[in-house]
Parts: sequence; structure tokens; C-alpha cells
Amino acid sequence: MRFGVVLVSPKYPGNVGAVVRLMANFGLRDLRLVDPRADLADPAVASMAAGGEARVRVRVYDTLPLALRPFHAVLATSSGRGRRRPPLRPFAAFPGVVGGLPPKARVALLFGAEDRGLSQEEMALASAVFRIPTRPAFPVMNLAQAAALVLHAAAGAPDGGAGPEELATARELEGFFGHLRETLLAIGFLQGPNPDRVLTDLRQMALRARLGPREVLILRGILRQVKNYPRVLESRRRAESTARSRGRSGPAPASSRGSGSGR
Repeated sequence: MRFGVVLVSPKYPGNVGAVVRLMANFGLRDLRLVDPRADLADPAVASMAAGGEARVRVRVYDTLPLALRPFHAVLATSSGRGRRRPPLRPFAAFPGVVGGLPPKARVALLFGAEDRGLSQEEMALASAVFRIPTRPAFPVMNLAQAAALVLHAAAGAPDGGAGPEELATARELEGFFGHLRETLLAIGFLQGPNPDRVLTDLRQMALRARLGPREVLILRGILRQVKNYPRVLESRRRAESTARSRGRSGPAPASSRGSGSGR
């Protein structure tokens, strides 16, 4: 199993460097920064990385969906402060979730910004969101501290193998969810002031199902048929109307083959 770390809009250079060092400690090499506010050239990055930057590849992305594209599972953490969706799992469940993934899965460990955490939209992209148990009166951890706990838990989690052989990537799932939204809007299913809330519930249902690439293709084929059904129905009605019109007009008269008498 291959783990990567994704930081959304990190603010402090020292935290970025500390996460780089942690990744080197635990043998992780893939760090993805989404729209970082921290100055990556700040000396604090190298100072806190303590040489770990030589072992970690850092890439910068404009959006979170782009950063998550190659991953099969996204595991996030949140304090849950002021948030209702999606439901937070206890951090004690983290090893079991990892152990249920395919051995060759690519797993993103997702962390929010120091001053605002993960938004509802960002958490909706996660396969599971965990809450590290802290005191309710002071629940928010420092980014690097939270990363240390999660990376340690990931390193000690059992190897996968209990789950499906292959999972769809985040890119495949986002294509499916976009297709689902487009289709449900077209057939009038998504109505009211907050249609995306229904989509969030549907997204969580699909993520819990842990779809494979073939299953995603099947579902998208169904969506195409649903969207095309009005045209198919209209074509059938026209064909039936044409057939009824021909039936009312009676059989066509037989053509004359000649007037001469036969022998």
C-alpha cells in the first residue's frame, strides 16, 4: 500500500517542513500541497524538514480534486468543530479501515489548513473522516502534531487484502459524481434550495460501497441510458404512431403484372 500526504492551503512554513520530516521518518515520499499560503522558500521549511526534503517529492496543485486524482482512498482528519457532515469516525477505527483496502491501493492522508481545517466540500471528497480524541474544551491540534499521529497509525496499520482487489481512483469517482449530478438535474430529481446536500449523501453511499473501476463504468452506462430515455421513448412513440397509421390505411393494392391471357 502506498500512502501520500495532502495538505490543503497550509499557512505556516514551519508546519510544511515538519510534515516533510515526518514523511521521511515513516518512509513516505509523495507530498501534495493544494494552494499553499506558506512561502515554500522560507528558511523555516528547510529548518524544520531537517534534511527530509531530500527524501520527499513536493508538488503543488491549484485544487484538491486535481491533487487527489490518482488515489483510491482518501482518509481525512477533522476536529469536527462546528461541522455536521460527513459523520466522523473514531480514530481507533483507522487501522481497520486501512486493513480493509486492497494491498496495491494508493491512499491519501488529507489534512486541512491550520486556521480553518477542511471545508464541507473538501471533507466530502474523503472516503472516511476521523476525529483524533482530544478534550472538547480545546480540540484543535497543531497540523504537524496531527500528521505525526496519523502517519504513525498508517505505518502500524495491517497490510490490506481484506477488501476488493481494485478500487476506482478519485479521478474515476469524480467523473461519476459529476455525471450523477448532471443526470439528476436533467430528470428533475435534484430540486429545492439545497440540492448538493442530497448529492453529499449519495456521495457518501457510493464511497462506503468502495466501487471498483468496472462498477463505475456500469453505473455511468446506466446514467447515460436514464438521460437518453426521453429520446428513446419519443422514438418509440413515433414508430408506433407510424405503424398505426399504416394499419388504418389498409394493405397496398397489388400491382398489375400484365393483361394478356396465360397458356
